[in-house]
Amino acid sequence: MWTKTAIFTVTQNEDKSFTQAQSVDASGKQQYIQMLRYEEIFPVILAGLTLQVSDLVSRVTVMENASKTTTGGAA
Repeated sequence: MWTKTAIFTVTQNEDKSFTQAQSVDASGKQQYIQMLRYEEIFPVILAGLTLQVSDLVSRVTVMENASKTTTGGAA
């Protein structure tokens, strides 16, 4: 779900070819970009939300049934 990818710089040469070089910081260390893969995290979030909604629906159903019992079925 979480990625760490090296950053590269691509430049075009005079002969129209391309050169790829590692992007480095001031100390000469390779630079990276970190990203969250949303397409992989959404199913996890959706599963959690589905469980919460199911729990809430069950609780409301119990409350409605209890309300009907105490009021003699009148809504």
